[in-house]
Amino acid sequence: MESLRQHIETHILPLYDAFDAAHQRPHALQVIERSLRYARALGADERMAYAVAAYHDVGLGQGRENHHLTSAQFLLADTTLRKWFTDEQMQLMAQAIEDHRASNANPPRTIYGRIVAEADRLIETDTVLRRTVQFGFAHYPSLAKEEHYQRMVAHLHEKYAEGGYLKLWLDNSENAAELSKLRQIIENESLLRQKFEQFYNSERPVGTVAIIGSGRMATQIARALSEARVGIAGIASRTLSHAQRLAKTIGCPATDNVAQLPATDFAIFAVSDTALPQVVGQYCQAHAPRLETTTLVHMAGCISLEIFEGQCPHYGSLYPLQTFSLNRNVDFATTPLFVEGTGPDTERIEALAMKVSRRVARIDSPGRRRLHLAAVFASNFVNHLYDLAADIARQANADFDILRPIIDETAKKVQAMTPRQAQTGPAARADENTMALHRQLMAQSPELLEIYNLLSQSIAKRRPKE
Repeated sequence: MESLRQHIETHILPLYDAFDAAHQRPHALQVIERSLRYARALGADERMAYAVAAYHDVGLGQGRENHHLTSAQFLLADTTLRKWFTDEQMQLMAQAIEDHRASNANPPRTIYGRIVAEADRLIETDTVLRRTVQFGFAHYPSLAKEEHYQRMVAHLHEKYAEGGYLKLWLDNSENAAELSKLRQIIENESLLRQKFEQFYNSERPVGTVAIIGSGRMATQIARALSEARVGIAGIASRTLSHAQRLAKTIGCPATDNVAQLPATDFAIFAVSDTALPQVVGQYCQAHAPRLETTTLVHMAGCISLEIFEGQCPHYGSLYPLQTFSLNRNVDFATTPLFVEGTGPDTERIEALAMKVSRRVARIDSPGRRRLHLAAVFASNFVNHLYDLAADIARQANADFDILRPIIDETAKKVQAMTPRQAQTGPAARADENTMALHRQLMAQSPELLEIYNLLSQSIAKRRPKE
């Protein structure tokens, strides 16, 4: 099995990377995982189930209409497979691939056909709806939004609703329960419309992006957009080697001159607040003839949109409420992204944000500044206190690691209750004796003592009144 797996992972699964979003490698891996599970439950040959699942969609490279037949021929033509399978097994696997399509009028001829057909259904409500929207964008790009909705409704009724052509071939599979949930959504017009809006906004093409900057924030947003398959046309940074390093990970050109960036739908400025006015001005001057078709977006927490006024017609901000480091990948899917824009640019930036995050909201400049301040207290100041705590722990000949469990538990508590409810310690319980002992330890550190007193006083003021 291991040598078969190595052949498929090296020569077959990479083919899926070139297919549409609904049929790329994650889809193939999911069909493989489910096929193996079904094969074990049914006592079928796991190697055959694995091969059928791996090859079931490779024919998409020759077109969708007859991909089941092309995929079967692809398997038969792969002579390497004959190291592990007999001619009879090869024919059975080819038949299974031919029979896997949901639109087939006849049931699969073999147990392997039933296994891959059931595994390929992947009936998970949000996945089905997302893939339906993705298919519409890929194959009918000229449709208006309402036309996309009507196309989705028609497809769902034709395939998944009561009387639809989709059939399930294995008893007691998880697909039956999921199909029931999906049918409830199909029959609930308001809920179906809500789901459509969600996936239309997150999946619709947003165009190309240029990124100005190569630091922590630029690196993280570039990675997130690239993983979301948003086209990044170029990276610009005042230090060419830094731009080149980031561009190499993305697979795009690099430059140290914003004038050399290509025309794009978005120009994202992920530079320091002090550099932002100058860099925006340079970009607008260099790209003046085509600013009508580009939306300029900054990622600063405290800079208002006034920085763009009078220089370009389309602009806004995209603020991630997150802390960034170069060597740590941030999960943008759970990172709150706050959008501000002018007119239709707000929706365009919102659509871009939805490519990488499930938590997107609109905000104005004053609100964004307040959130930035909240983030400074919640992250930057807290991290500084960790640093001070590490110094104090070292005076007790203890490493910072000794504090990690209490840090972890504190973080967990504020996920389950409010910070005020989670507050403990001598200041919270008015333990003056303990606080006096602490102050003695800091007698030779007036700056640390001042921080201790200020925080203790603030905690005491917020202590619940008895």
